This record gives sequence, structure tokens and C-alpha cells, in this order.
Amino acid sequence: MWAASFGRFVYIAQWWAAVVLPVFVWIGRVLVGGYAGWIAVLGVLYLPLFVAALLVPPILTLFDRGVKPGRVARLGYSVASALLWVGILVLGAALPDAADAPGGGSALMTWTGMSLETSIAILTGASYLSLAAYIAVLALAVAGIARGRLIAPAT
Repeated sequence: MWAASFGRFVYIAQWWAAVVLPVFVWIGRVLVGGYAGWIAVLGVLYLPLFVAALLVPPILTLFDRGVKPGRVARLGYSVASALLWVGILVLGAALPDAADAPGGGSALMTWTGMSLETSIAILTGASYLSLAAYIAVLALAVAGIARGRLIAPAT
């Protein structure tokens, strides 16, 4: 039962996450203690690309015949999506600003007093997690489309 409700949550939240998470990474992290300098400027330039990339998997799920009737994402897709979202949130919190201004640390540096090197190590791990989860989400979305077409023939 929990898998169905989790899948329903992911099916709805994936549309919001595709817009809110990129905004958090580049602009919203200021609200939680990070700095906005050149990273925010670059974010404004790359924000549409990031949003478009995060909208690809939800659009692909629209073609999955197994997802359409109940509006519930498949379990593997849901878990990979949750890992992607966690990775992007950690990435946004650990992303320090450019070194051109003193005190341009990340939100994690502000909260915990950790060093720049530690924040960059967390950023690197979150980046790898996000990339792996994004690849998994894309693969599972395509696999769901293929599975839905193999199991339920077109009418």
C-alpha cells in the first residue's frame, strides 16, 4: 500500500520538483544561508536548461501505459526520482559561491562551520548521486514505456 501512495506522490511531485529544485540550487539557497553571487548569475542563464532536463522524465511517463490509468509512478522510477531530488537538494545546500568575494560559502558551511573542502566533497558526492539518479530515472521511464507497450497491445 505504501508503494502506491509513494508512487502517487512522485507522479504529482515530479512536475513541481522539475521547477522548484533548479530555482533552489541557484537562487533559493540564499533563503537557507547560502550566498548568491556569480552562481546566481550563472543560474539565471542555465536555469531553463536545467528545468527542461528535469521535465524530460515526467513527460516520458505520460507515454507509459502502466502509469496512465492510476496516475501512480512505478516503484523503481519513484525511488530513483526521490534519490535525484535528495541529491539536488544536497547539491544546492553544499554549493559554495565563487571565490571572488570573502565569505561566499555554501549553506552547509554557514550552518555547520565546515570547511570549503568538506563542502566541495559533499557537493561532488551529491553531483555524482544526482547524475546517476537522473540516468536511472531516464532509463526507468523509457523502460516503463517499453514495458507498457509490450504488455498492453495497442487497441
